[in-house]
Formats: sequence, structure tokens, C-alpha cells
Amino acid sequence: MGCVPIGLDDTVTADRTTACGDVCSPSATIGLHDLAYIGPCRAAELAPDGFADGHLTGPSSCDPAAHPIATLTDVASYHATVDPTRSTMTLDAGDHIDASLAGRIAFDFDVPLSLTSPYWIFFENLQLESQGDVQVRVFEANDVYGGIDANAMAFRSSGVLPVRWRDAYGPHGINPQSATGWHGQLDLAARTMVIDLSGADPSDESYTFVMHVEAVVDDLPPVADAGGDPTLPCTSPSGTPVVLDASASRDPDPGDAITHIQWFQLGPIPISHDTSTTVNLGVGTSYFEVHVYDRALGAGYLMKKVTITSSASCP
Repeated sequence: MGCVPIGLDDTVTADRTTACGDVCSPSATIGLHDLAYIGPCRAAELAPDGFADGHLTGPSSCDPAAHPIATLTDVASYHATVDPTRSTMTLDAGDHIDASLAGRIAFDFDVPLSLTSPYWIFFENLQLESQGDVQVRVFEANDVYGGIDANAMAFRSSGVLPVRWRDAYGPHGINPQSATGWHGQLDLAARTMVIDLSGADPSDESYTFVMHVEAVVDDLPPVADAGGDPTLPCTSPSGTPVVLDASASRDPDPGDAITHIQWFQLGPIPISHDTSTTVNLGVGTSYFEVHVYDRALGAGYLMKKVTITSSASCP
């Protein structure tokens, strides 16, 4: 699993295969964190003329047989698709450009939504493209985040969203900023998200940008379920076999399903990619994590504790 690098076309099989191979198989040329990453690319690569060329790709999947080799902590849990009939942008930077917007948004929360405030919403990836004659791209590949009101589900962020475009005179770009940042509203029950941004380039305030985005949250995270936290008597001095079973895990989206599972024990390398696996445990308490992923690479996980007690077989 992985992302297609900037400048590559994610519809071209060779590009997709290469990108997936870099993430799904061990390599001495990239770090463990890169190997573990699923989803959007982290940053735009500059073209020779200095313009951030290509486009940021949304979460994409690889060959299901190519299991990731490390924990995929950076994959977003939620994904949304922008509605181009309701999403607009206005750019004043030499030329006046009005256009609709389309694209994808991947986001997450730092704590479960059921907990009380305060907490944060993290945009793992936001990628928008104008639908006009002059193609304008709005993107953020690194995390931008904002505080979210647990009651109103309203959020506000001071993160900068780079804006890049090309016209007959070549490549251009600004980083709109404002005192109020950008803000929005999220309704998971209705599966809707609204984001508004207005700002100017600090180096030239005549360069302004206004954006209104309405999106449908079309991928909710799967729910990891591995049963309770059992306490079992030791059956042998050489270890007690315990079955870890996540078969009760499920996905809330109609027609979606869990496609990948990872089990971990105190480390970044998975001990199993199977729905259920058997581990041999000594007396004491052991901790495990199970990560589950759906077709759109929404992610969920939970911690599981297993306690083995002394017994007549293991005094």
C-alpha cells in the first residue's frame, strides 16, 4: 500500500506499481516510517522551474498480497469527496479566476469522538483542483490541524494551504494567510463537511484567495473488535497458547469491508496479518494491538491485554 509520488500519474500502472513496491517491500533506501506509510504523499516535489508539479494523490491501495511490513499509524481514519456543484474558489492574483472545486480530503482525530473536549481534528491530506480553464491546485500534504468543538463539531485551523496554478505566463503560487485562518463544520451523522478559507499572500496583499468547500464523508473507519481482555491459567512452563481473534471486526460503510489486518506486540513489525493468530505466552500480562483497514484505507485499531496466571501446571 502506498502513494503515487508527485509528478506521476496515479492511473498509470507502472507508476502505481513502483510506488506501491517502495512502500510494501523492504528497502534500504527509505526509512521505516516511509515503509509504514499508507495514503497521501507527504510533500510536493518541485519541478525544475520551482513549481510544485503534479498533484497529490489520495489514499490508494496495492496488491492485497503485499502486506505492509510496519504499523500504518499515518493512515487517516476518515475520507471525504468534495462536491464540485457546491464548492467554489475565487483567486485574484493578476488574473481574476472563479471556478468550482473537486478533490479528496483525508482526516483524523487525536482521540475518539466519544470522549469530551478538548481535542483536535487532523487533516492528513487535503487536495483540491479547480474545474476552470486555468487549473488551480490547493493542497496540504503534511498535517494541518485545528481545535474542534465537541458539541457543535465546528473546527478552526491556522494552517496555511498552498495554492499553485499555471497560466499562459507560467507557474505561480501563493500561501494565503489570514488572522482567522480557515474553519469548518463536520456532521458525521449526516456525513457532511464544510470548509471555508479566505486570505491574502503576506508578501502581496493584492493576491487574495477565497474558498468554500462542501464534501461528503464517504469512508468511516472500520471498527476493530478482538473480544475482551482474558485472564487464563498457565498450561505449560514452556508457554500457554492463546488465540487472538479479530473476526468480529466490521466496517460501518454499506458495501465496504475490511481488507487488511495487522497484529502487533511491543514493536513496529507486525506479528501477523491474519484475522486470527495464536501466540505462546508466559506467566504475566502481555499487550497487543490490532489494526484493521477497509477498501478505502480507513483505519481503526484497539489494544488487547492478555493475562496468564500461575497454576498447578506452572507453579
